[in-house]
Amino acid sequence: TENDMLTGDGLLGIYDASDSYRRIGEIASRGVGPHDIAFLPDGKTLVVANGGLRTSPQTGREILNPDDIKPNVTLIEASHDHTLATLE
Repeated sequence: TENDMLTGDGLLGIYDASDSYRRIGEIASRGVGPHDIAFLPDGKTLVVANGGLRTSPQTGREILNPDDIKPNVTLIEASHDHTLATLE
């Protein structure tokens, strides 16, 4: 999981393990501070846990959005980057 440092949005980086882990794309996590990701047994649906905490490598674990924390769990159909559900 990653973060866009300009917007604070969470990202799921996609890397090619057969090519020295070259970055080949990304999917928006649909939240801030993604920290866990897994596929459902169908092999198509991603479950993403977004903690809602915006942090920066420059400030360590300091929470940058203490008044706007919005955690969620989002289901994403991975091949089409389509949101199936968001639980807040």
